[in-house]
Amino acid sequence: MHRLPEVIAQLTLWIQYHGDDSRWVGALRERCLSRVLLDQDLPDALSDCNTVLRRGDKKDANYSQVLVDRGLLRLRQGSYDKAISDFDDALKMSPKNARALYARGLAKARKNQVADSQADLAAATAIEPKVAENFEPFGLYP
Repeated sequence: MHRLPEVIAQLTLWIQYHGDDSRWVGALRERCLSRVLLDQDLPDALSDCNTVLRRGDKKDANYSQVLVDRGLLRLRQGSYDKAISDFDDALKMSPKNARALYARGLAKARKNQVADSQADLAAATAIEPKVAENFEPFGLYP
């Protein structure tokens, strides 16, 4: 995770030459998330996430994670209502998703919905006590 620029470069090359590979959608998801965490190339990250959501299997357990990734992107862009909507959709599919709860808490904090934010952050921490540690290095904290 500390070499995200290199990850993005490698994924971009791999995606370019493996368009018919079954792992292509997973590579797009990884590139989307890497860009979001770096807070770089967000329009391209949105394109990656949207492609994964269009082509992905909604019954796949990882589908909700892509919604969380896109929600984080929207959080970075300041589109808090859209971010919350993505997190809500992810939580409908996976109610105990600590990443979605924590990220929704961040979005609600940005909207000054203090009580709702604190409830989501507490619920996320109850599920995964160290969830905040995954977000803080990337400047994502309440």
